[in-house]
Amino acid sequence: MQGWAQQAPLQVGLSLTANAYSGDYTEPATAFQRVYPGGHFSVQKENGQALRVSLTGGFGGFSDQYEGRFPPLPQGVDPPTFVATRFVYGDLRLTYRFFPGGKLQPYVSAGAGLIVFAPRDAEGRRLLIQSDTRLEGETYNTVIPQLPASVGLRYRLHPILRVGLGYTYRFVPTDYLDNTGQAGTRAGFDALHALDIGLDFILGTPPDPR
Repeated sequence: MQGWAQQAPLQVGLSLTANAYSGDYTEPATAFQRVYPGGHFSVQKENGQALRVSLTGGFGGFSDQYEGRFPPLPQGVDPPTFVATRFVYGDLRLTYRFFPGGKLQPYVSAGAGLIVFAPRDAEGRRLLIQSDTRLEGETYNTVIPQLPASVGLRYRLHPILRVGLGYTYRFVPTDYLDNTGQAGTRAGFDALHALDIGLDFILGTPPDPR
C-alpha cells in the first residue's frame, strides 16, 4: 500500500468561475444577477479512493452599485455607492466522491483556508485606508479565514481527462468584503458564491476504474 501511495498519479484541475457576492450592497431585485469571472485550480492524488485531500486556490472579484438609501449617518461619514473587490484564496479540502469508479462522479467537499481581498471605489482608491467611508472605530483585516463548501459533478471523458461542474458557497467571517459594516442595511457577514466549469487532467497512469 505504501508503494502504491507513492506512485499514485496527480490530478490537476483548472476551472473558470462565475463569482457573485451577497452583502450590504446586495438588493433583492438584483441578487445573483451580477456575476464576475475568475479562475480556480486544484491538485490532489488520484488513488481511486472515495475520500481525498486536495489543495485548491483561485482568484476572482465582484462589483456592485448601491441604489438604495443608507440610514442616517454621523457628519463626515460618506460610504461610496459603488464598490469593486478583488480577492485571491487558498485552502485545503476533503472531497468525497460517491462513485469513484464510475464515469459520472457526484461529489461534496469542504475545507478551510485564507482569503485576501481589496475593496476599492469607482476611482480605484483602496477603501481600507478611506476611514471616512465607515463609522468611527470601524477597522478590518483584509487577510481572513474562509470556509468553502462545494457540490458538483465530474464526468470521465477519458482515463486521463474529466470535465466538471460545481457550486461553492464560501463562508467568510467578515462584513467588510464591500467595506461597509455598521452603516449597511444588511446584518451579518458577507458571503461569496461561485459556479465553476473546468477540466481535470491525470498526470501519470490512472488507477483501473473497474
